[in-house]
Amino acid sequence: MSEQCQRPGCISQAINHHHHGRNFDDLQLCDVCFWRAKAEQMERVVAAAECVGRGCNCEHDYRCSNCSAIIALHAEIATLKEN
Repeated sequence: MSEQCQRPGCISQAINHHHHGRNFDDLQLCDVCFWRAKAEQMERVVAAAECVGRGCNCEHDYRCSNCSAIIALHAEIATLKEN
């Protein structure tokens, strides 16, 4: 019996860990959901980057909106590096 994708709403059994450029991450996802998840990660990074200005020299101990955006962007990039 084939494995079924574990992404909510997906019933695909097209899980090919060794095809389509997969690197054995997210083994519970079908091929389409695997790449959809990667694209969603990139969308979060792009969305976080759009909010970031050219840096910040605030005196608010990293609590201004620009500092928060920079911190969020670094967190999203760290997530991508882990995957």
